[in-house]
Amino acid sequence: MRFLLAIAVLATLLTSAAVAADGKEPLEKPWAKADGDFGVMLILTDKPDQLSADWEKPTEGVRISETQTASRGVPVATVVVFAGCAPDANGNCQATVQYTVYGPDGKPYGDPMEGELWIDKPPPAKGHIQLSMGGMGIVLEPEDPLGDYKVKAKVVDKVANKTILLEREFTAVETDKKSP
Repeated sequence: MRFLLAIAVLATLLTSAAVAADGKEPLEKPWAKADGDFGVMLILTDKPDQLSADWEKPTEGVRISETQTASRGVPVATVVVFAGCAPDANGNCQATVQYTVYGPDGKPYGDPMEGELWIDKPPPAKGHIQLSMGGMGIVLEPEDPLGDYKVKAKVVDKVANKTILLEREFTAVETDKKSP
C-alpha cells in the first residue's frame, strides 16, 4: 500500500492539458488522462470507506490509500477522481463511467458495470477535483485465479461529447493467513 498525492497535486495533473511545462512530454498515464479541461484519474483503493469519509471532511487535501494487489476475500474498490466536466444548459454535468475488469487470461471478469461519475450536479469549481459518485467493488473469490488483472474505465462527458479511456492493473494474491 502507498499513500498517493494530495488534492493539490491531483488538481494540477487533472486540470492541465496533460502536457509538461516544456510542452513536449505528456503527463498522461494509462490511469490518468485529460482532454482539454476534462481530466480523470482511476484509483484502486484498499480502503474505500475511509476514502469516502475523508473526502467529506473540509480539508485542503485527502490522502488516498492506493493498492496494486488484491487478496482473495478482501474488498478493493475502483473510483475515479475528475475535474472539468462541462455543464449543460441547466449548469449541471452529465458524466458517466463504465468499469470492466479483465482476468489474468485477458477475458472479462464479470459483467461491465455502469456508474455515475457526476450527473445533474454542477461541475467542481475550477482548480478543484471531485470523487465520482459511483465506483466498483472487487472481491476475489477462492476459485478466482491469481495473477494480473486489468480494470478499464470508460469515462464519458455527455455534454462535451468527450470520452476518456483509463486502465489500471492489479495483482491477485493469496490471502495472508498469518496469525496476528
